[in-house]
Amino acid sequence: METNKMDFDKPTKFINTSHHIFVEAVDTRNSNKIKNTENLSKWLGRDLQNGFILDEKGTLIGEEFQEQYSEESRQKFGENILIFRVPKTFLWIAKQNMKDTSLILLFCGALCSLLLSFITYMYFNEEFTYIESVSIFFAITAIVMVSSITEYSQEQIFDKLERAKTDVDVKFIEFGKMRTKRVSEVLVGDLICFEPGDVLSADAIMVTNDPVQADESLLTGESVDIQKKQMSILYSGSSIQSGSGKAIVIAVGDHSSRGKILASLKKVAKKTPLQKKTEKLSEKLIKTSIFVTVLIFLISISRYAIAGKLTVKQFMKKFLESIALVVTIIPEGLLMATTMALSFGSKRLLKENNLVRDLSACEKMNNVSYLCTDKTGTLTHNKLVLRGYFTTKRKMFIKEQQKFLDHENDLLKWHLVQNMILNSSAFKNQNGEYIGSRIESTILKLLEKSGSDIVTIRKDAQILHRKPFISEDMYMSVIVQERPPTDPSGFYKDTDSKRTIVFFKGAPEKILKHCKYQFEDNDIVHLHKNKIKKFIHTEGKISQVRLAFAFRIIDEPDDKFLNINILDDLVFTGCFSFEDPLREDVEEKIQIVMNAGLKVVILTGDGPETAKYIADVCGIIDENEQIITGDVFRSLSTDELVQQIDKIRVIARATPSDKKKFVNILQKANRIVAVTGDGANDGPALRLADVGFAIGSHASDIAKECSSIVILEKDFDSLICAISWGRCVNDSIKKFFQLQFTATCATVLILSIVSVFSTAEDSIFSPVALLWINIYIDTLSAIALTSDRPDRSHLERNPEDPDAPIISDYMKRFILYNSIWIASIILLLFFCNFSKTIIFNIFFLSLMSTQICSRSLSDVSPIEKIFKNPYSLITNTLTIVLHVFFIQKASSIFKTEPLSIWQWFLSAGFATSLFPLNFLLRKTAFLRQ
Repeated sequence: METNKMDFDKPTKFINTSHHIFVEAVDTRNSNKIKNTENLSKWLGRDLQNGFILDEKGTLIGEEFQEQYSEESRQKFGENILIFRVPKTFLWIAKQNMKDTSLILLFCGALCSLLLSFITYMYFNEEFTYIESVSIFFAITAIVMVSSITEYSQEQIFDKLERAKTDVDVKFIEFGKMRTKRVSEVLVGDLICFEPGDVLSADAIMVTNDPVQADESLLTGESVDIQKKQMSILYSGSSIQSGSGKAIVIAVGDHSSRGKILASLKKVAKKTPLQKKTEKLSEKLIKTSIFVTVLIFLISISRYAIAGKLTVKQFMKKFLESIALVVTIIPEGLLMATTMALSFGSKRLLKENNLVRDLSACEKMNNVSYLCTDKTGTLTHNKLVLRGYFTTKRKMFIKEQQKFLDHENDLLKWHLVQNMILNSSAFKNQNGEYIGSRIESTILKLLEKSGSDIVTIRKDAQILHRKPFISEDMYMSVIVQERPPTDPSGFYKDTDSKRTIVFFKGAPEKILKHCKYQFEDNDIVHLHKNKIKKFIHTEGKISQVRLAFAFRIIDEPDDKFLNINILDDLVFTGCFSFEDPLREDVEEKIQIVMNAGLKVVILTGDGPETAKYIADVCGIIDENEQIITGDVFRSLSTDELVQQIDKIRVIARATPSDKKKFVNILQKANRIVAVTGDGANDGPALRLADVGFAIGSHASDIAKECSSIVILEKDFDSLICAISWGRCVNDSIKKFFQLQFTATCATVLILSIVSVFSTAEDSIFSPVALLWINIYIDTLSAIALTSDRPDRSHLERNPEDPDAPIISDYMKRFILYNSIWIASIILLLFFCNFSKTIIFNIFFLSLMSTQICSRSLSDVSPIEKIFKNPYSLITNTLTIVLHVFFIQKASSIFKTEPLSIWQWFLSAGFATSLFPLNFLLRKTAFLRQ
């Protein structure tokens, strides 16, 4: 593009373009607008060799103008900071939690209760009537604080992980000097340097000539490295696998490719199954409470009117009692217990290497019926190991990698080792880690274990010419001069002088086509291609990477011999297959997940044969289920997919859009879906899923931001742990529901009957006594019931239907029988004129017995579970101590009288009658059906 045709932004002094025009020009669809590095240098006002600043005329500018140039770049193109995610402060989190609809309803109820207590005090001179409203305010405060503290602590851990990723230096050239700066300080126009192992922090255009290999899998999902050459765009988030060079930054922050992906992902808030059920339950409770209250009020008024004792004062008192009864029915402890259960679950999950970013994910795991997982890193180790190889007449399958090539003759082994070491760009860094492509690093590790001196071999060899790997060519080559080893066969007639050898390495299909000979017992014979082709075909179904090696002795060191296409008489030395092995016991762990009622679906970029092999080994598929490719999946209509969705177990050659579409189809079929992923391309599917798992602490920031749970260690055990904890959290909440509703129903039943049939002026329970009951139910029992750990039984049942009622038939019977039993005992004692202290004591101890019985949601005895939970033992012990103290030593506050030993035994006897009752109920077919 000529200078006079550019639409430059005239006011600028150095950068000769506007942001809009430059972004349009470097877009991959319009990259032809920037034809060469010279034009790119003019546009950005930067010398692409030594990093000098250029003015509009291309004149070098002094170093004193660097700050002015940097400021101009910031103004036009911004800083390298992703603002997709505003840090969440504690106050912001607390404010969001206070917007919960249920909390707002509780707050309104507390205000009504406070107003009624004021009226009662003013007109009837009754003290402590504010206790109920105070207890509700306390519950609201506790709910907000517990949930906010938990979420904030998780947020701090997540931010710490993200800061660790950006706390690295970037090398760049400025005014002929190599310098470093932080990732966040990188600007458009910086001339950065890169080498194998570096992760690009911004989009940049490569300005050097030597091609490099870049891994863009975290952005595109493609596992094959992409070759980059001069004027190619290196995308932020991609990593350099081989080669080194320089590139000029063209986009930073939100304008980079990574930033654009993040900006396109907006989270849609969805209510969890439990939230939906709780809302329905709350509506029913409100309607029921209003109906019951109105009915009781009308009966009471009618009773006084018929007796001719109805006065204005009596009318107001009954009216206020009825309103107070409505407030009593409000189950403020439900939210408290739910929050505690989610908090306990998220903290325990963190200990199991699961960082919960969305607390509701703990609860939703109870309903997950589909687990969509990728293969790499989740089912496998995400590392390549040698599976087997074919050299001359034999094929070897490796079980102990330290015995690599031990069975080969010396001459064949020498050629292979020289080829593997010299025809490679991988190297070991200062930390002792191999940097470069995964396959080359794997080979060098194998050679190192087998005793090869890689450093010495590279030092002694004279490399004359090199051709790097190009994906289109499917091979790489190197010409070296070396002194061959001692050769008893006479293949090398003169081993004292150096020989010129060209080594080839690449795809077996490409290398084998140009081979004519092979080694056989130190002799060169014609190649037997059929056996090799059979090995290649067989391994192609299983292995992830296959490489073939060959060589040829040449007379002159001409670089034309780097081109394999001019040669057809190469000596074949071997074909090697590598695989990403399955994790230990992954088959057993998959079966655990399937036994838990989840259907596992593999969505992988591998071919159908490899995908089928993995599915067969893991036991994921049977004869009635399907393996399809991404092409077939995309060809099916939505209606066809909905009909077949339950039979699909593997989608091979799947793209990120396939994964998102598959999740969407499952959700349309009313399935609750969990998805795993680690790349930026997985973001849409992770965001759409009911529960998204970002696999590994080094997963892309996009994957982690879109996920519900970050699995810090790549391990399938973490997924199993999340499933069991999700079910345990739901069970804990249901256990509390049993206690809460039993206590509420019993209380309402007692107060209602006493209000209708009793002529006593005082209430059966004092306000302070009711406060102690509320504290016990909403706090101490909530801790006892929501702190259970999962056990084997949680993974031996099917996921709960999201449409299933929150109160099961078992729970309904439990609540009905226990509340009637408790109310019957209390009413019997009340109308028999027992002291209110004994009545209150029996009622409270009965609630403690109910709490113990609530620990079981089936016919399993709850007694054995209580001793497995230290929190339960501590809270129950503390409750007994406090209760005895209140009765015996704080009688003036509770308006009670100290009890004798026999009265305590009498109270305990009535309360523990719930144990045989519940035992009989659990063992009857009526309850267990």
